[in-house]
Amino acid sequence: MLGVDRVGADDDFFALGGHSLMAVRLISRIREAFGVEVQLADLFDHPTVVELAGMVLAGREASAPPLVPAGRGAPLPLSFAQQRLWFLDQLDPGSVEYVVPVPVFFAGELDAAALGAALDAVVARHEVLRTRLVADDAGVPHQVIDPPSPVPFRWRTCRAWVTRTRRRMSWSRRGRRRRLTWQQARCCGRAWSG
Repeated sequence: MLGVDRVGADDDFFALGGHSLMAVRLISRIREAFGVEVQLADLFDHPTVVELAGMVLAGREASAPPLVPAGRGAPLPLSFAQQRLWFLDQLDPGSVEYVVPVPVFFAGELDAAALGAALDAVVARHEVLRTRLVADDAGVPHQVIDPPSPVPFRWRTCRAWVTRTRRRMSWSRRGRRRRLTWQQARCCGRAWSG
C-alpha cells in the first residue's frame, strides 16, 4: 500500500508517505481482515503499527453493533448533511451551488451502451443516488428512495471545443500542463449537459 519494502512496528504511517485516502483504504482493509471498526481519527491519533494493533485488539473486545438497513415502514429522517442541503435549497430554490460539472475526455470511440449500463449499475447499487428530499404535508422533509431505473444521459462530441482546449493545455515551457480555468470547465459542463 505504501510502496516501501519494510514497515517497522514503530514506523509512522504518515511519515512513510501515507495520506488521508490511503488511510481510508487501510481502515477498510482492517475491517475486512479483522472484522473491527477502527475510526479514521484513531489512525491519525495512533499512526504506528504497534499503536494501531492496540486499537484493533480493543475493537475486538468492544465491537460495535452491526450496521443494518433502516426500516422502510416510516418516512426516513434526513441526515445532518441532508438537513443542511434542504435548508440551503429553501433559501435559494433551484440553486446549482453544489452541482459541479466535470468534463470527461474519452480516447477513441465512446461505447454509449456500456457507459449507460455502468451508470445504471452504480445507481442501482447506491440508494443515495436515487434519494430525493421531500416535504410532507406539515413541511417536514424526509427521504424518498426511488426504485432503480435506467439513468437518462446525453452526450455530445465537442470536437471544436476539445481542439481549442487541447491547444490551450499544450505543454508549457516548464514542462507542466496548464489546468483548465473555472470558466473553461463551466463552458464544457454546459456544452455536455445541454
